[in-house]
Order: sequence, then C-alpha cells, then structure tokens
Amino acid sequence: MIFKSNRLRDAVTASVLTIGAVGIGFMGIGAGTASAADPSAGQKVFKKCVACHSLKAGKKKVGPSLHGLYGRTAGTFVSAKGKKFKHSKDLVAAGAAGLVWDASNFAAYIADPKPYIGGLIGKKKAKTKMAFPGLKKPADVENLVAYLDPFAKGEKEGKK
Repeated sequence: MIFKSNRLRDAVTASVLTIGAVGIGFMGIGAGTASAADPSAGQKVFKKCVACHSLKAGKKKVGPSLHGLYGRTAGTFVSAKGKKFKHSKDLVAAGAAGLVWDASNFAAYIADPKPYIGGLIGKKKAKTKMAFPGLKKPADVENLVAYLDPFAKGEKEGKK
C-alpha cells in the first residue's frame, strides 16, 4: 500500500495493529480455535447501517452508497446522477492524505469512526457527518466486513 504521507502510514499501521490485537483476543488463542466471519450475521449487523447507506451502485441516501467502496478515495462519492456527496471536511482531508478504502481500513473505521479518521489527520476525534458511534464487538465488525465484501468490491449490487 502506498501512502501520500508518513502520518497516514503510521495511523493505518496503528489501526491494523489494534485490529490484529482485537482479532487475536477474539479468536481465543488459548482455546486453539479461530472464528470465521459469518456473512449472514453481518447481514443482520448491516440493519444498523441500511437506514443511511445503500448497497446499490450510485445510490445516495443520508450517507453514500457502500457499493464499490473498496478502491474509492475517502470523501469522493459521486451519485449515479453525477452529484458529489457532501462529505465532512475531515473525511475529505483523510482522502486527500491518501485514505483509499479497503476491507482492513474500513474495519478499523467502522469500529470507532471519529477517532480513526481523526488519527489520520492529526486530531483526537474527527468531525464527521456520520452519527453512528461504531461497532464495539469485534465479531460484529468481522461479520459486517464479510457481508459487505462482494458489494464493496462491486461484484454484487443491492436492490435498494
């Protein structure tokens, strides 16, 4: 992964290490078993997101569509009608600093959105338009990412 700034690289590295530590704790290393992400459980978790986000390409709701999210620079969603979504200044700044969405950084973001974006732009907490505080259970994050994967990659499209 290529970063436009050392600060972004360091923030992403710290987030990945945090997710890794959470994942190790969640997997139950002492038990010798690892949990696998469950897309069906992730679909249930997505019910928390569906009021504001669509899985249909180019469909804007209160928030931007999550279809084709991976590979998109943060803060750059444009609707199918060609209208730019009005992202927060902090999310746009994170994109300008080099944040391009993928499964790993989306997982870090959705676990604690405002501190994650803030860390990328040198703030304790970012000011974002998303009121959602994040998913506190690592299993919910893992399952949501598994469910969103084909939509976020643009391989599958939602109906709404």
